[in-house]
Amino acid sequence: MMQGFVRKLKQAKAARFHRDPSGNLSLVGPDGGGYITKAQSYTFATLPSAAAFSGGRIFVSDVGLRGSYWFSDGANFYPENGSVVLGTSGVPSGVAPTGSVAGNGALTLGTALNTTYDLGVFLYFPAGAVYAGSAAGSYWCVMSSTTLGTIYGDVLGTGWPSTSVPASPTAIVAAGPGAYTGSTSEITVATLTVRGGCMGDNGQIQMSIKDARINNANLKTVRTRFAGTNLGFANSATNASAITNVMTVTNAGSASRQFSVLGISDSLGGTVTAPTYDSVNTAVDFALTITEQLAVATDYVVINTANITLNRS
Repeated sequence: MMQGFVRKLKQAKAARFHRDPSGNLSLVGPDGGGYITKAQSYTFATLPSAAAFSGGRIFVSDVGLRGSYWFSDGANFYPENGSVVLGTSGVPSGVAPTGSVAGNGALTLGTALNTTYDLGVFLYFPAGAVYAGSAAGSYWCVMSSTTLGTIYGDVLGTGWPSTSVPASPTAIVAAGPGAYTGSTSEITVATLTVRGGCMGDNGQIQMSIKDARINNANLKTVRTRFAGTNLGFANSATNASAITNVMTVTNAGSASRQFSVLGISDSLGGTVTAPTYDSVNTAVDFALTITEQLAVATDYVVINTANITLNRS
């Protein structure tokens, strides 16, 4: 038994580090196998020559939720398995309908939501609606019914929504301003920075967005914008209480030309909009934004989940 232990100890000591032609560092066993690889890390803007890394694997720190691994075919770099999740969120965020706010953030909505967000939801309120002098923004709300809840001081930024809810919401201690009118402006609820060049000439970004809305004939619009350009994705659904938007934007043989299409699935069935061609320069960093807008202030729309994926192979 002791001899076997000593033999294994000697074998462990015989392990060595090895750096391949791509610069990747590996821990190699005494038999030349059983290794652990640590890929070199780059930002997308500082990628080395693909030709110099042919067959190699690298880590790109600024593409993907927590970075992503890419490989070189000698001409270009591609994400492993052909795709990278750029952003995903299950934190609901919407535009509040007209209502009133009493002391300490006590909220009464004038229109009932389609579910009770008792675990919380970010709702957008205009300036001065939450308390005297409050800034316009999306405030964390915990609902006790479809119309009643409490507003907290935690405000959603314009970046990508957090993957977790506020652990200890900040209580509002202030007199309530009373009645407010809901917003009909276009509200940005999420923003991602897409790194220039990561789509290549034929890459695709796919977006899946699921939202809830009041079922009436008024327009409730969810948009996605590339560098401010709408790309034709104005989902202005009317008589539907839940919508699933599946949108694809594909570079059409050039980093500055896109073919875009939107598929909508709702309580009325599925539809596909006419495709459009657009000309956003994806060779440079650009902002991908998701926005919401109401035509009537007494309505609401809430994005419940969103997923953004880069496909390139």
